[in-house]
Amino acid sequence: MSFTFQLIRLHQLQLLALSPIVAVPAAMLRYQEGVVPDATFWDLPFALPFAAYAVGGTLLTATITRMIVPDGVGRYPSLAGSVQAVVNDLPALAAIGLASTVVIVLAFLLLVVPGLILGVLLAVPVPVRTIERASFVQSCVRSAVLTKGSRRVIFGLLIAIIVLEVAGDVAVNIVTGDAIFAGYSEELRSNGAASILVATLVATAVSVIGATGTAVLYCELRRIKDGPAPTELASEFD
Repeated sequence: MSFTFQLIRLHQLQLLALSPIVAVPAAMLRYQEGVVPDATFWDLPFALPFAAYAVGGTLLTATITRMIVPDGVGRYPSLAGSVQAVVNDLPALAAIGLASTVVIVLAFLLLVVPGLILGVLLAVPVPVRTIERASFVQSCVRSAVLTKGSRRVIFGLLIAIIVLEVAGDVAVNIVTGDAIFAGYSEELRSNGAASILVATLVATAVSVIGATGTAVLYCELRRIKDGPAPTELASEFD
């Protein structure tokens, strides 16, 4: 967590430039939630912006991962170079990110515990694909291998992100005058411009924290499993 927030502090401008990747689909998702409150997970008004949000989070995670992992000679790629590398690998990254997100969400909808388990096992397939260029299946398997031995800690981090998301939604509801747990109960959220704007800002902030945390987690897990290579992440904070 310390490294995550240090990276956010050091790369504020870069992260701000990247934030529309998740902010735009987050706003679309929040708008559709108000316009079609009864839409299910499979309905297009909800499914399309959700898919865009999932892919946006994937691309954000991949770009941040590329930025903080040095190349073979110890240099950190620029923002433009990181974005270009992610764009070049867009189809594979989008497939891995969207598929893993859908599987985890479905597991949550069926039973909470399987969703949490899958969330831990599939904590870092996107960074694996970004850095190691593994295939779809290999990225998922590698993620499960990397998390072995650290799953309790990762479980705690996953719970922390969930709590952060819920707390953010509750804060938005309080600011906009909605019922405290609107969106999590039968009570509906308002669909005014202010409500959508505040909700989008909160969702974007949570996404940036989660994406940066995932990138840092991959580096730490790889260091634990594979030793000090690539170049120590700590040099990022010199």
